[in-house]
Amino acid sequence: MRKLLNFGHTAGHAFETVCKIPHGHAVALGMVVACILSEQYGLDKSVYQQLQTLLQQYGLPTSIQADTNELMHVLTMDKKRDKDGIEFILLKEIGKAEIQNILFDNIRQAIANFTYAGNH
Repeated sequence: MRKLLNFGHTAGHAFETVCKIPHGHAVALGMVVACILSEQYGLDKSVYQQLQTLLQQYGLPTSIQADTNELMHVLTMDKKRDKDGIEFILLKEIGKAEIQNILFDNIRQAIANFTYAGNH
């Protein structure tokens, strides 16, 4: 159960390291990545828009200029990594989460969906 509190932190730590932004801003971006990934497992697409609206209401970022290759390099060094992927906290629906091992190729695609001016 405690692991579920890490929603947004896996990718968030990469954003924090690469982009040199505050922890809370980085976790917000990580939540966006997790939401994009969650859609691949059946999360209703409206949740992404709800998350973006909520984060924006609190002045948190929902996109960022970042180098995808640098972000992926940091993610591949994460302690939750296995051979081809990493553990992510994904949403099944608002208020319900699960732990999934996500392939690095899928993570790269999710990050490229909302970063800009980086290497995609």
